Amino acid sequence: MSEEFENRVALVTGGSRGIGRATALRLAEEGADVAISYVSRTEEAESAVAEIRKRGRRAIAVVCDVSQPDQVAAMVARTNEDLGEISFLAHCGAISNTTDHSGLSWELWRETIDVNLNGAYLTVFAVKDQMIDRGSGSIVLISSIAALLPRGMQIHYAASKAGVLALTRCCADAFAGLEAMRRFEAGTLESTRTAAGKGRAKRKPGPRDRSIARDDPVPKPPFLGARWVEEIDPSLLFPFINEQALFRGRWGYRRGKMSADEYRDLIEGKVRPLYEKLKGRMIEHGLVRPKVAYGYFPCRSEGDVLQVEHDGRELAFPFPRQAEPPNLCIADFFKTREEGGDVAAFFVVTLGSESGEAARKLFDENEYHDYLMMHALSVELTDALAEYWHERMRDELGIGTQRPADSLGYAEQGYQGSRYGFGYPACPDLEAHETVFELLTPHRIGVTLTENMEMVPEQTTSALVAHHRQAKYFAV
Repeated sequence: MSEEFENRVALVTGGSRGIGRATALRLAEEGADVAISYVSRTEEAESAVAEIRKRGRRAIAVVCDVSQPDQVAAMVARTNEDLGEISFLAHCGAISNTTDHSGLSWELWRETIDVNLNGAYLTVFAVKDQMIDRGSGSIVLISSIAALLPRGMQIHYAASKAGVLALTRCCADAFAGLEAMRRFEAGTLESTRTAAGKGRAKRKPGPRDRSIARDDPVPKPPFLGARWVEEIDPSLLFPFINEQALFRGRWGYRRGKMSADEYRDLIEGKVRPLYEKLKGRMIEHGLVRPKVAYGYFPCRSEGDVLQVEHDGRELAFPFPRQAEPPNLCIADFFKTREEGGDVAAFFVVTLGSESGEAARKLFDENEYHDYLMMHALSVELTDALAEYWHERMRDELGIGTQRPADSLGYAEQGYQGSRYGFGYPACPDLEAHETVFELLTPHRIGVTLTENMEMVPEQTTSALVAHHRQAKYFAV
């Protein structure tokens, strides 16, 4: 553990994934309490927070578009209030996309500069005064090699990162008390060095949550065992698309400094027609071929393990338990043998390989913009298929009367029960896929499993479905 960070507060923008996530976890290992910011991927942010807390440190996740001054100010205020004064800032929040000069619109240029450069300025200037007044603090801004080397397909990104490099140097000169910025440029910042030593002691999981209702009725499944469905109309999936996550998060069409009316005009005049065109292309050319392997199985909980019956055998699904209240574990949402047992549902859904192959073809042909748009849509469409089939399974179980009014309602789980994706915060162990494949034999719908327990095709996902009315997303 480094004395530089022990029991101090760090703020990491863009801390839910990539460099930001790795930075946040390393800071926690060095003894810091950590606040991370993110824009739209709530599950990834919750997962990062859970990992930090596993290291024995406090952590919060704050939604923040760093190009918006009011949101940056709120992020800093929330960090100060919940964790304390900020001693270390790692600004990793940025957007990156590829286009040639003919596709570099003013809107794309402005958005990239707003997020990558103006966001860096806003974040630095929101924390600098408390550091200067205190006489201590460290700030690190993440630039890119693109700031130094020509990138013909990333004119906007390279320019924004060159600006970040200049901002770092000028701030280091201006903020006399922030020597860490100079040491960062010289590559001598201690936080970048890997030192051998003992890791932090792992925290033990807490006691079982006693507030989970034990009288929740067990629904009667329409069948027991596995079934396979290969004839699904692709048009049924698009109403389940999370358009905000697609348009803003994956495609990068953020509001920035536009007024509400200007942003609505952008979405309706440019983004939605693009979406409808790509949607029509994917359907017309057979790039979306939804298939499902799913089933219902008798089960019971034994502590933190869900025991599932299949072909006269019992297959075990061990799940982690939260170390802090409410100390949840997925197994809590299923009845024990003494309570009469329960029923668990599983699914593996896939769009097939066609959309991935089409996207790769665009990439190989240097059609980077179209590649990014298609790949992003296929990822969101895979989640839409999972949402659609989860609703179908709730109907089959007789618990489907609650139907969200829109995509936000689905994101907030405005229905009974939950689906827990393997590899996500509540059940992070991908090795469980081996047992899921034993239950459902997804190879019958063209899905295979790699040595790293990842499913192929890429546009595939899986889940355990819990019917309990208190079952919702949580992180461990």
